[in-house]
Amino acid sequence: MPKTPAAAKKIVERLEQQRRAIYRRAEKQLEPLRKAAARKLKALQDRLCRQAKLDEALEVRKLRMRVMGVQPDPGYVRAKASDIGKSFLYLVVGSHAGSLWGSGVYTTDSKLAKAAVHAGLVNVGQRAVVRVRIVPGQGQYVGSSANGVTSYGYGSWPVSFTLEKP
Repeated sequence: MPKTPAAAKKIVERLEQQRRAIYRRAEKQLEPLRKAAARKLKALQDRLCRQAKLDEALEVRKLRMRVMGVQPDPGYVRAKASDIGKSFLYLVVGSHAGSLWGSGVYTTDSKLAKAAVHAGLVNVGQRAVVRVRIVPGQGQYVGSSANGVTSYGYGSWPVSFTLEKP
């Protein structure tokens, strides 16, 4: 099988860098619009709750989560190199179960709900929305104990993620 020329790889790599930059710019432009719509939906949800229209309030809550781009917890962050630079919002319930590799920067085969507890974004059993940022893999991951959760060290891994509050 012929080997891909280095020049071709460089062209594709440059395209990927440009694609990621465009994606980041678009995400930054959409963020204030999403937040404004989410605030309005939250006000509507609260008003419906005060009026004891709970079924409608739950539907508005679902719509608000969708507008914000919140996805259900995938369990493990399954990201590829082409996802580097992207961010995702997930609704997680904090847990101390599952594998966890790294501290601050985690391998993509780490349990998201456990990483969220380790990072101090949610308590065990608590539900919260977290932002996952896909970042390049690390040569080494350092383990640590934080917030009642222990993570482990690991060697090289191709893709990583970080966590933050949205």
